[in-house]
Amino acid sequence: MKNPYPEPKRVLKRTYPIMMKGTDVKWLQYQLNLKGYNLVVDGKFGNSTRDAVKDFQHRSNLVVDGKVGPATRNTLLSDKDVSSIKTYSKKAAGETKITSNFKVKEFACKDGSDTVKIDDVTVGYLQKARDKFGVPIYINSGYRTSAYNKKVGGASNSYHVKGQAVDHHVKGKVSLMELAKFYESIGCLGIIVYTKSGFVHIDSRTKKYFAIDDGKTIVKKTTFSK
Repeated sequence: MKNPYPEPKRVLKRTYPIMMKGTDVKWLQYQLNLKGYNLVVDGKFGNSTRDAVKDFQHRSNLVVDGKVGPATRNTLLSDKDVSSIKTYSKKAAGETKITSNFKVKEFACKDGSDTVKIDDVTVGYLQKARDKFGVPIYINSGYRTSAYNKKVGGASNSYHVKGQAVDHHVKGKVSLMELAKFYESIGCLGIIVYTKSGFVHIDSRTKKYFAIDDGKTIVKKTTFSK
């Protein structure tokens, strides 16, 4: 579909205290929606638009700064699909490294099945956290078959079934909230902190959902920075 709004001639970004506005911001929001996001096309460069830009930049291997300059604009105009889910065989490729610190087998379903679905975007978030904090990251749950997801009480539309979610924890000096804040800073839009169980869930959804689950109640968050 052709974008009905004028392409930006300036760098678009979140500005304070006055929010950047304009029909070129509508162009950005419309173009992001063509890539699978769910933004209101209101011409206001608010937090939701910035978060979507950062997520798109991460998926597209661009500098994640939330600013829309020529590189981000050109990538938005390309036909490249931002979906990056790959299917592996645990038996054949279990020892294969998909990043410098993570192997295919670490994301396999706990039911012992051979198929492993892994989203490069989600694993990219993990690797950036590993590089940032310099401590091992232990995966509680990666890919789940539909049957196993149902067995453990997962939601029917769980991102684990799609290979797009990872539950994980670290040992030592890094807190769950520090992890959550970092993931937010690099553009991850799906973050849930399970304080009682002691792990963080991240996924590669394109509409923001932040929450803290203490085992009794789930509190939605707009940010983990406050």
